[in-house]
Parts: sequence; C-alpha cells; structure tokens
Amino acid sequence: MMTDMVRAIKGVASTGAVALLVGCGGSGQKAESGIHIIRSASEYTRTIESAGDKLLVIDLYADWCGPCRMLAPTLEELSATYKGRVDFYKVNTDNNPEIARVFNVNGIPHIAFMRKKNHINSLVGLNPKEAYVEAIEKALALP
Repeated sequence: MMTDMVRAIKGVASTGAVALLVGCGGSGQKAESGIHIIRSASEYTRTIESAGDKLLVIDLYADWCGPCRMLAPTLEELSATYKGRVDFYKVNTDNNPEIARVFNVNGIPHIAFMRKKNHINSLVGLNPKEAYVEAIEKALALP
C-alpha cells in the first residue's frame, strides 16, 4: 500500500501538482483532505491576511524531498482531525523561494505554525506525529 502511495505521489509530482489535488477556488487549491495549496507570494499574503484568529499549519516542502513525501499522510490525517479548527497549507519551496525566505527555511520538511499573522513555531525535518499534535495543541491554547 505504501509503495502504491509513493508511486502515486511521484506520478502526480511529475505533473507539478500534489497528490489528491482538486480545483476549488478561494485561497489556494484544496486537496480532498483539506490541505490548501499556496502557489504564489500574493496568494500567501491573502491567506495570512484573511486567516483571522485561525491557526495555520504551513508545510514548506519540495516534490523531490523523500521525508516530505513521508510526512504527507500524517499531515493529511491531522487536517482531517483538526478540520474547522486549523487550516493546513502546502508551499512548494522550489516554486516559491520568497515564501521559504519568510520562514528562514534551511531544511525541509519545514512545518510552520502561524496565528494572528504571527509565526509561532516551526518543526524541521521528519518528526513523529505526536510532535505535530503537541505543536498544534500548544498553538491552539495561546490567547
């Protein structure tokens, strides 16, 4: 099953899309799981400006990154778990280096947590699911 998923991701990645992408209007395209795709700096700015108090989890990744592909199912699961409370986004750092610079990305996957236009925390590299849950819960608990 994992091999089929990796093949599907590689096949979709070669087209410049992300696995499970469907068109959806609004701020970025949205995967079936609820992960939005940010494709430009202007789209990123609109997303941050319109988020209000909602927690944003931003996955800064690259299509060629093995750990990024390994993390994708965890983020999809978390997006379903936190649906309505947290918005999840993906930003391809190869296509959007200016957004990567905002977060001082030196390694990927780089997961940034933002709320009220403020960068709260980041997790770099492939971490256990519990680390992402803990970071989300801490960010949600902030006033």
